[in-house]
Order: sequence, then structure tokens, then C-alpha cells
Amino acid sequence: MAFTQEKRERIAEAIRSKGALKECERCGNRNFTVLDGYFRQEAQDDIHNVTLGGPSIPTYGIVCNNCGNMSFFAVKALFPNEF
Repeated sequence: MAFTQEKRERIAEAIRSKGALKECERCGNRNFTVLDGYFRQEAQDDIHNVTLGGPSIPTYGIVCNNCGNMSFFAVKALFPNEF
């Protein structure tokens, strides 16, 4: 599943409007790409066992165009009235 260019621009603008689009924390680069698709950050209550289908936070991801460092942003935080 690929996001449209319009959706990727809306995500980037939402991150920017929150003041969260900064230089890469690893290499200092200022160019990022919005990743296609949603990512789920799974909440786990046991470090040794994985539970599937439990609580999770849907996120958008961005990747540094230089070093590949990734950051994730909660969908609901960026678009609180849409989901």
C-alpha cells in the first residue's frame, strides 16, 4: 500500500506544524522521506514473549535520506480529529 503524494505532504506538514521536523539526531541531515503505510507500536507486558493482537499505537514513520535513521509519530497526535 502506498500513500499518495498528497497524503505524504499532509503528514510532513503535520509533523512540521508540531515543531517536530528537526535535523536527524544521528547525522544532522535535514532531508527525510515519509514512509509508506502505517506502523504499529505494540504494547507488551512480558519482555520474553510476544503477544499479537494486543494494544498498539498506530504511527507514521519517516526515514533520514542520509543515514536511514527512523522516527515514528502517533497518528492520533498528528491528526486528532480524523481518527
